[in-house]
Amino acid sequence: MLVPASIVGIISFIYGAVTLNYDTPTNEVCDTSTDVYMCPICNKNCNFTLLSQSCNYVRASYLFDNPSTVVFAIFMSLWATFYLEMWKRYSAKITYKWDLSEFDAYEEYPRPEYLV
Repeated sequence: MLVPASIVGIISFIYGAVTLNYDTPTNEVCDTSTDVYMCPICNKNCNFTLLSQSCNYVRASYLFDNPSTVVFAIFMSLWATFYLEMWKRYSAKITYKWDLSEFDAYEEYPRPEYLV
């Protein structure tokens, strides 16, 4: 049951890798022709940094957070519900097949070895 989820996840990742060069915000951050400076991260004795220095982080972020991840999230929520219902059905089938419908774990007394 994990195969469909992994296939959709891989397709989502591949879509992000293919469309990485066409993403406008990523291209604007990675553009080295303009000098856009960012404020220092710390409070004392820190220099300004170029926005283009965070290019690798922005590219990696786009790979895992692109528009196809919305479709992947919807698919995963539907798939998880479907999987849970199929598991309940399988569990009920096994319970009936093994004649455990009247089995109650609370009514079973613990074995004497466990009481010590």
